[in-house]
Amino acid sequence: MEKQASLLDEALLPEKPTAPESSAAPPVGEEVKRQLRLAGPLVAGSLLQNLIQMVSVMFVGHLGELPLAGASMASSFAAVTGFSLLLGMASALDTLCGQAFGAGQHHLLGIYMQRAMFLLTLASVPLAVAWFYTDRILLLFGQDPAIAAEAGAFARWMTPALFAYGPLQCHVRFLQTQNVVVPVMAAAGATAACHLAVCWALVSGLGMGSRGAALGTAVSYWVNVAVLAVYVRASPRCSKTWTGFSVEAFRDALGFLRLAMPSALMVCLEWWSFELLVLLSGLLPNPQLETSVLSITLNTANCLFMVPYGLGAAISTRVSNELGAGRPRAARLAVRVVMLLAVSEGLVTGSVLICGRYIWGRAYSNEEEVVRYVARMMLVLALSNLFDGIQCVLSGVARGCGWQEVGAWVNLGAFYVVGVPAAYLIAFVLRAGGMGLWTGIICGIVVQVALLVVITLRTDWQKEATKAKSRVFDSSLPTDLPATPSRRHPFLPVRPRPWLDAVVPASWARGDFAERPQGKVAPRIRSWCRREVQPQADPLRHPPWPPSYDLFGDPTPASSFNSFKGPTTTSSSSAARAKPAPSSAPVFDDDISDVVVGLRPSNSAQYDDGVFGAAAPAYDDEFATVTTWPPSPSAASPPPPPPSRAALGGKRGGRFQGMEDRFVVMDVQFEF
Repeated sequence: MEKQASLLDEALLPEKPTAPESSAAPPVGEEVKRQLRLAGPLVAGSLLQNLIQMVSVMFVGHLGELPLAGASMASSFAAVTGFSLLLGMASALDTLCGQAFGAGQHHLLGIYMQRAMFLLTLASVPLAVAWFYTDRILLLFGQDPAIAAEAGAFARWMTPALFAYGPLQCHVRFLQTQNVVVPVMAAAGATAACHLAVCWALVSGLGMGSRGAALGTAVSYWVNVAVLAVYVRASPRCSKTWTGFSVEAFRDALGFLRLAMPSALMVCLEWWSFELLVLLSGLLPNPQLETSVLSITLNTANCLFMVPYGLGAAISTRVSNELGAGRPRAARLAVRVVMLLAVSEGLVTGSVLICGRYIWGRAYSNEEEVVRYVARMMLVLALSNLFDGIQCVLSGVARGCGWQEVGAWVNLGAFYVVGVPAAYLIAFVLRAGGMGLWTGIICGIVVQVALLVVITLRTDWQKEATKAKSRVFDSSLPTDLPATPSRRHPFLPVRPRPWLDAVVPASWARGDFAERPQGKVAPRIRSWCRREVQPQADPLRHPPWPPSYDLFGDPTPASSFNSFKGPTTTSSSSAARAKPAPSSAPVFDDDISDVVVGLRPSNSAQYDDGVFGAAAPAYDDEFATVTTWPPSPSAASPPPPPPSRAALGGKRGGRFQGMEDRFVVMDVQFEF
């Protein structure tokens, strides 16, 4: 039985795809355009969102040295204990929303977003408590009391931003996974422009000082959330994905957390390792110089990181969409293209850094010692930016596939088993100073890239497509089953709720399709597709048949219908279970999946076997037999009831009815 299940799984995504499936992968040039159209607005939007906190600190910088030190420390504390965690948890939507959108289950996106916002809001409560006691926490770590007090006040006034940041990231992911990215950029730009006015009004106009800058950050984040929320609810582009508030959002929280917590660890483990560099730099000889140069390097790295970050978000969307749609070849092509883009970007950016390393240092300081030190650090930064870009896009691939748990383990080993210890060893034991700290982190990034490359190269993309569809349809949420074969709306595997038999929506009206259940198959369906052709005067004698469709909605060879040849004798593998076919009945020999065959001419008051005459077609399959339903009744009696599950041996059975003017074959693969 396990062998049968395995064969059926292989039939879902064959190892040797047919020509139509391979055509699902777009040309390389088209894939490059798609990714750049996604990445460009996302890069700009990320830069504009980061400007909000930068502008707030800049306003505080004009108030004096102590307020600036407090605001800087509070911003770092907020990033480590709040924003990084919420950003990582929201990244679970890259997988859930992206694969659901690719699978055509658009209504799930709104439910996933509501669920994420609810859980992220709950997670913000204990984080807000930690922010309220920022000053005491900093004192425990030996910080200066005056700076700790200033940082504590700044963090308390910025607490409302924490409750806005989660919904903001959820809205961004919700739109991003639908390939709607220009509104994200526009909303971030409008918010950044408003933030300048808000900060001036609160800091200078109302005289609130550094507290006004912190409150201005919160106000601007809420403005950004409001703009995106209005767009989602008003735009026709989101009419299918946002269907209003649903109680389903409060269910299956553990299912979301199983992805959200590893996602948060992926982000936090990497983010925190760079924050450790700043702390370690304070222990070096000449800490003022080391800390200043390292801060310049970190700020530069953060700005440069926005480009691969946009590419990582783009590939996450592309991979999740293609896997959800059942196009593994297209997903694999997208990964290859983004790797090429990441390497190209890293080489170009590195060349610019090397050529302009002395110019960049003078933009920060006139001290010759600082300029020379920054120039040396730019050489190291050029190398780290190349590998950081590669790991960023590979992390995006991991999010698109749902590998967050694997990514968390990779980051833990790369940064805390290799990176941070190497940084300490090179900086303090080998006395390489700040360059040693950065070189150690590069060692961690190289290990991270190597592990992610190995995982990606060994990926079975066909298996990932199957897992993506299972993730969408295994959810407790109701799903929309496809009603018509189409390349734009492919057929997908279905796993209904465990306590229900599968209800197959298969309605046919002339020129249209209705959404009402027309048949049941027991036990539960593992996967299914429908093949249909227009009837002819004698279709069995006029091959080839019109195009049929495979699991992905792509045309399959017309010869697949030439299996209908009669009369034929059933094979020995199923003869013990199947009734012998009448001499006038054709036999369908599939050898891959189970099949339910039925025909009902339009305007017929009773069931009829149509082109098959008085005899129903027998079924020959090396795995099992599915009874064809309904049988041909006599003119004087109504059709008998469908066979029960017990009558079919408790294994498989089926009935299918309700078509007009069409002959239909449904391939069904069952779950054992």
